[in-house]
Amino acid sequence: MLTKQNMIAGITAVTVFLLTRKLWRDALKLTTYYLLIFGFCSIILTSLTGGQYIKHVYQYHIGHPLEWDRLTIYQWFSYIHFPLIIMVASSTIFMLKRGCPLVFYVILAAVTSLLIVKVGAATNYFLELVTGFVLLIAISLSEFQVKKKKVIALIVTAFFAAQFILYSHNVSVIPNIRENKYFLAQVNLLKYLKNVDGKVLCENGAIAVISGKGPAVDWFLLSQIFRNGLWSEDDFIKLVDKRGFRFLVTPFNLTASKISKEYSERFTPQLLMKLGDRFIFRERIDGYYIYERRSSGKDYILCHGNDKLG
Repeated sequence: MLTKQNMIAGITAVTVFLLTRKLWRDALKLTTYYLLIFGFCSIILTSLTGGQYIKHVYQYHIGHPLEWDRLTIYQWFSYIHFPLIIMVASSTIFMLKRGCPLVFYVILAAVTSLLIVKVGAATNYFLELVTGFVLLIAISLSEFQVKKKKVIALIVTAFFAAQFILYSHNVSVIPNIRENKYFLAQVNLLKYLKNVDGKVLCENGAIAVISGKGPAVDWFLLSQIFRNGLWSEDDFIKLVDKRGFRFLVTPFNLTASKISKEYSERFTPQLLMKLGDRFIFRERIDGYYIYERRSSGKDYILCHGNDKLG
């Protein structure tokens, strides 16, 4: 399944808009030009990366199941963006009558954001939806200003600007939101990693980059590669042994008799077993378990972060 919605969201929205205006030729031309340009760029990128581009964008994501109960995990989104949702509903009705392509973009973004139920998805699936919300509100408010309702427009704009900054950009001030716990845990993990000598292989790109210890490793993507037979756990472990990684950090107990589905889908049973054979529990930092290599090695760290931060 293609998970890079931003590759098709904008062009699809404009195409739908043209079709609703019965501009068939324009819609066909736009779609044709886009497919040619997109296809050409994809061929170039696939060639330059030795085939890895198309594998990462498409092949590694084939067969991911959809679990609709995951929507309950992200119900907080509707809470913190409730004013935006109400305003967007009004703006959609207002702008739809005036024929605004952005309306179709927001509707499409709302539909594609439901793909957050796909195994391996995270809160970045809401990014385009929130962006569309803000743009649509801004355009609709400009229409109000044209109609000499500047006072109302300014009040509404100030209200939503304050709401967006307060709730969307400072999650820690909102009580009882699950993401806040992950955020605080990752802050503490970041402090810990900064005090460790050696490179870091960390799935959480923010922690890896900010700590200045190394690149990121995506455990979920690795599990899909293993399950599709594109690489083996044995070869991966050989690489780990060769590089002499000293520590392993996971957000779950590696040796637990039963590992939750959230984490078991990120690691194959074979990889969990091999990692358990090589690392022993050392300490716990909030929700993270720190394991140390059973035999001495170079001062490297194998780190698994949670993708809730970004």
